[in-house]
Amino acid sequence: MMRHWNADRGALPDWAATRPGTAPAPSFLNAGAGPTDPARVRRTDAGDPDRCPVGDLHKVFSTPERMQAVNAGCRSAGIGCIECKGWAADALVQILGPIQQRRASFTPAQAMEVLRAGSERARSRAEATMQEVDAAMRMPKLDAAASGVAR
Repeated sequence: MMRHWNADRGALPDWAATRPGTAPAPSFLNAGAGPTDPARVRRTDAGDPDRCPVGDLHKVFSTPERMQAVNAGCRSAGIGCIECKGWAADALVQILGPIQQRRASFTPAQAMEVLRAGSERARSRAEATMQEVDAAMRMPKLDAAASGVAR
């Protein structure tokens, strides 16, 4: 795989240099990579999705029907970890696809504006939260200029 160079992040894989929204599923879901249930040493060993990080992904991103198939297949050794990871990758791609498509429709200036606006909302929310924390802890108000504190 050819590597591309990014000044901020160093070497990037080929897919990262392509247009936003075209990235594949996370690499830890690739066929042989990443941890699974430690009880499943062989393909014929039954597993437990509750002890597997891929099972955790299914709980968040997969449909109830897919989750039933994962539970039944893993616990009976009817499916292997590679097939299960493929299902998790499919669920992630299905959820992330519309987000990536929307992001791909933005110009760089629009993307920066979305980030700027979100940053401003987060800053405002954090300030309000910290005021609540200060009040709850009965912290005295500090003069930001005198104390050198950014708040």
